[in-house]
Amino acid sequence: MSQLSQIGVFLLMFITGLETDVEQLRQNWKSSLAVALGGIILPFIGGYGAALAFGLSFNQSIFFGLLLCATSVSISVQTLKEMNQLSIREGTTILGAAVIDDIVVVVLLAVMMSFLGAGTDASIGLVIGKKVLFFAIIWLAGWLLVPRIMKWLSPLQVTEAVISAALIICFLFVYFAEYMGVAGIIGSFAAGIAISQTRFKHEVEEMV
Repeated sequence: MSQLSQIGVFLLMFITGLETDVEQLRQNWKSSLAVALGGIILPFIGGYGAALAFGLSFNQSIFFGLLLCATSVSISVQTLKEMNQLSIREGTTILGAAVIDDIVVVVLLAVMMSFLGAGTDASIGLVIGKKVLFFAIIWLAGWLLVPRIMKWLSPLQVTEAVISAALIICFLFVYFAEYMGVAGIIGSFAAGIAISQTRFKHEVEEMV
């Protein structure tokens, strides 16, 4: 049940990537960044203050504040889809902000753990480096490899070649994301965006 529920969340984010208007996402990046920063700063202040009020130590309060900064991208997406608001400007802004939140909070936690003596300065560089490397490779793969793989696999004389190729790409992206310390749902979202730029977008979207 646990494994199937994870696959369901990955497919939800994959569909979201297929339906995302990349141009609108690009146009709203400043709004997404502002919302993401607000979604980190305000919960952190509230969580830190509440933890101090309940008698937790300074370090524990910092940690508690950071925990409340995390955003569930999949829940945000499902809510926006049910309200039919995912494709509008506000929905795109919230989606972009949720993805940014996920990345920034992991980096902040690594920094905090390092200052508390649970890691080293090298670990911070490693965390940030892996995130940068992940997005660089995913961008190149989405631009150069995904269209070629879809074009190569789609004519094969096997059952449902197009959707099979799309799911292979989706779960490869998920695996790579998890391997690099990034949430798997961001990998599946990136795979959806990559395939949405090919001529197979509507066919994959309908079949998924």
